[in-house]
Amino acid sequence: AMLSLKPRLPVFNELTGKPEWPNLTPGERPLLHGNHDEAILYANQGSRFAWVSNESYHLKPKGEGTSIMVSGVSVACHGWLGLETIEPKTDGTWSHINIMQNVHKVLDEFEEQFPGCQLLLTYDNAPSHVARRNGALSSKQMNKSDGGAQPVITQMGWFHRPDPVSGIPVRVQQQMWYPGPNGAPIAKGALTICRERGLAGIDTCMKRDELRSLLGNQPDFASVKPELQEAVEERGHILLFGPKCHPECMPIEMCWAHVKQYCRQHCGNSIVALRKSLQYALSVQHLSVKLHTAFSDHCWKWIEAYSKESNGLAVYEALEALKKTHRHHRKGSNKEVPVPVQVIQ
Repeated sequence: AMLSLKPRLPVFNELTGKPEWPNLTPGERPLLHGNHDEAILYANQGSRFAWVSNESYHLKPKGEGTSIMVSGVSVACHGWLGLETIEPKTDGTWSHINIMQNVHKVLDEFEEQFPGCQLLLTYDNAPSHVARRNGALSSKQMNKSDGGAQPVITQMGWFHRPDPVSGIPVRVQQQMWYPGPNGAPIAKGALTICRERGLAGIDTCMKRDELRSLLGNQPDFASVKPELQEAVEERGHILLFGPKCHPECMPIEMCWAHVKQYCRQHCGNSIVALRKSLQYALSVQHLSVKLHTAFSDHCWKWIEAYSKESNGLAVYEALEALKKTHRHHRKGSNKEVPVPVQVIQ
């Protein structure tokens, strides 16, 4: 899906510092790719080794110290969008509510700076990202029987049942709860919902997880999108979730590595020093637009290598060639270069 959108992405011009848009067909909008993620930085997370003299030795504080959580979107050809920080002593951890508030902030900033353009957002598969809105169809927290501590699903379900006269499948609406004695809604269990739909093979001996899996594969349950994706698409943009356990396909992971490296090198073992170093590490003086774009281009090479539709050997060869290129840029060429030696007298 991502490769089909790549022709709409711009090319970064290093001389002008601005994106060069491709020739698009009528009706298409220019597209920019943004990758979201969170990172945690600690006040005492500095270098583990240091040069010390024989006369004095500075003891390092134990533990990682106070932390700062950062959330943002790295956009190729632009830089950061929606940067926010949370300190545990004030707001706690980054929750689904913070994610929903942050995505609207990101879209507001993008639409203000790039009017008429479309944003392709990629998120990882964290539970706070793929969570559905309250009351949406979901079988993950259903009980086998009615009632109990399961949440009440307010969204109407649906299924197809053959018409008794014509035999043509007709769409039937299904309510996921029924009123109790005092008027309060009582959630239906997975067994009740399956029986009302007339699903084949339903037995009272079936376990709860089996019923949940059966309902989760039904068309109405499977078609429900996460709340984050619904919010992005309502504003005319695109949201895709990245593959699990593949950080090499996420450009922002290299941005966080660049930021954390600077903060470790300038560790002051205090929250005040961490705030100061983090502010500079996130600035354009340290993490330039050129670096954001370079990280994005590198990740697109991994995506193209994984998407090869030939045999597994071709994919393996493409990945190995990409790894060698990455190692070459990190360590330099294989030629022996004389290293100057400094003699201390």
